[in-house]
Amino acid sequence: MDLFPISDGMRSVPAAPGARRYDVSLDGLHERLRSVLGGLSVELQAGLFVPLPAGADDDPDLAPALAVCGPRLLPLQDLAILPPELRFNSTRLGGNHRIFAARRWINGVNGYAIAPSEFRPAMSVWSHSEGGLFSNGEYGPLAEWLAEQIEPLEDLLAGMAADDDEFEPDEIAKLTDQAAVLWERLREDLPPAQPRPAWAHPGADWTGTSVAGVPTGRWTMTRDGVVVREEHYRNGLRHGPVTRWHPAERIKKEFASLSREQLMAIDEDWLESVQGAVERVGTFVDGAAHGEFRFFDNKGRPLQEGRYEHGWPEGRWTVHPEAAVGLADTASVEYSAGIPVSWTIPPLAFDSVPVNRVDAPVTTLAALSRDANGFIVVNCTQTSEHDLAEEDARELAGLPGILVVGVHPAVPGRGSFGGRPIDIVADPAAGLTRAYGAQHERLSLLTYLDKHGRLLGGSERLTRLRPAKWFDLDSER
Repeated sequence: MDLFPISDGMRSVPAAPGARRYDVSLDGLHERLRSVLGGLSVELQAGLFVPLPAGADDDPDLAPALAVCGPRLLPLQDLAILPPELRFNSTRLGGNHRIFAARRWINGVNGYAIAPSEFRPAMSVWSHSEGGLFSNGEYGPLAEWLAEQIEPLEDLLAGMAADDDEFEPDEIAKLTDQAAVLWERLREDLPPAQPRPAWAHPGADWTGTSVAGVPTGRWTMTRDGVVVREEHYRNGLRHGPVTRWHPAERIKKEFASLSREQLMAIDEDWLESVQGAVERVGTFVDGAAHGEFRFFDNKGRPLQEGRYEHGWPEGRWTVHPEAAVGLADTASVEYSAGIPVSWTIPPLAFDSVPVNRVDAPVTTLAALSRDANGFIVVNCTQTSEHDLAEEDARELAGLPGILVVGVHPAVPGRGSFGGRPIDIVADPAAGLTRAYGAQHERLSLLTYLDKHGRLLGGSERLTRLRPAKWFDLDSER
């Protein structure tokens, strides 16, 4: 399941899976692209939107859309839409997926695949990470994906027009050289090209009945002897109830990185019951999601629930705190024809969850922040004293305005973090834990927040900090 964010100022909640970002046709896409290219000089086109070696494209799923823009490399996004002779297949996403675009190639190709949709009829674009560097999930129809690739170029043109500025010839030459380097790296890293896979769904990992080669009736997918998916088919299309469970090996992988002390702190009854917890339930009609759908985390808690109409979210969807970092209460998103038109978002936990301090009034993280540029929230459940390596302590000292706050589930107090004294607040209602560490009902050791209480993932200097004692615990595994 892929949860796309919908922003309302500083608040954000996930949209329902399958929500469309654009309402665009291939004809409309063609006009947009023609407009973009028409606004660029030939030299600038060569720098920003570089054609790649192209061959005859007879892929029935890709050719109609890619004929609009052709196989290209976009240096500004490090993205290559692969020509037919370089496309390959992957089973990493649980079935045959055709890799047709690549970007950020390192430790295996990251990019985009095309495969049958999870929620809509026909084909969809999926994010793909051979090296596991980012989560895989369904993006949406191919035309919408292509529209998003064009958008940065439209923004660039608008910015150039507003500034009355043009790229200098040497800047264009640098972009063209960059494209050549990226292209060579890509060619070196790509797996061998493969013929287009047969899109026979459910696929090789499934068992069920076919009539004249067409899936009919109940089909199941099994992993390690456990049924993880169940679907029903009519005339080769999903039609009827569908259920997906959290597979056992995925749960085991989640806990593989935990230390012995962390594993001992997890309730064993829950650890057993989570294997096989339902991930989603719903109904399909003629190949598209239609009717009520519910999504759950691996402990069985609801994440989202709402209704589909012929493959698109419709009406009000409820988003529970476990589905969105920072929420302390449920939010809702209203859809019309698959497009989010309004949403209601409660105060973030940062602003609303009461925390206790030693000999001080009850407060919130927002009230404690004052003029802080960001937060490090430290889990002090097991210890109040957290050492840092000397280099990391220097990094922390070089981060201006960063407030470090310890959190304990019951008892406020004082502790230290890398030699810095810190206050420890108590979170007796588990509001912060639910908002920022909901997956295992506990905060991760360190949680990074910006000054508005949003989860911070882009600060490389901040995210490098790790308490030395934590690695000592890990070494005992």
